Amino acid sequence: MSTTVTTENTLEGISIKDPNYFTAENDWSLLGFLLYRQQCSDFLPNKSEEHHRYSLNLREIMGCEETPVHLLRRAGRAIR
Repeated sequence: MSTTVTTENTLEGISIKDPNYFTAENDWSLLGFLLYRQQCSDFLPNKSEEHHRYSLNLREIMGCEETPVHLLRRAGRAIR
């Protein structure tokens, strides 16, 4: 998994499915994610599938060795 984070506060270069949600402006909560996803054309009304997608995004952020520590902590808090 070779990716690059270009700045301290962004996830540029990390391959996640929903980069427009996982920004400094959003709270990264599951509820916030679901509200965001409802506006997307590929939204699935299956809560389990959407929760899985949310978890995969967070795991990808946490699995990238170039992710800044404060974003790792934020993802860790969100995934609990």
